[in-house]
Amino acid sequence: SPDLFGAAVYRLARQYNDALIVGERASKGWAVLAHIMAAFNYRNIYHHQDVDDDKADERPGWQPTRRSKERMITEFANSIREGDFVSYDRALWSEAGAYVRDGHGRAGANQGAHDDLLTAAMIANVVSADYVPAGTYGAKSYA
Repeated sequence: SPDLFGAAVYRLARQYNDALIVGERASKGWAVLAHIMAAFNYRNIYHHQDVDDDKADERPGWQPTRRSKERMITEFANSIREGDFVSYDRALWSEAGAYVRDGHGRAGANQGAHDDLLTAAMIANVVSADYVPAGTYGAKSYA
């Protein structure tokens, strides 16, 4: 349930020096983020910036859209190619090997395969490049 998982995520974030929490802003992910913010008043949560028609909208969580998915795939591939992303996690690379584009150009895991670890790594890669910690001089804070 979102409250139990949210409490576990909150405890881990606190254990790791008030770590940034990045959850998807969709269905269950949003429920977890909402619980963490309401129950624990935790504010170090990633805010995705949506820009459409010159209007910026910043809300908690990673917004899974076609545009954000393409960005995370492209930036992850670039980070691997440039040596900026290194992982020794066999399960992650197994998922990466099963990540394909279908006949309509949509990216995702082959039928019967999973891509949760890979998606988390790709989102973390984008967020780590974008995120500016609170208190950083001259930079925008999302905390």
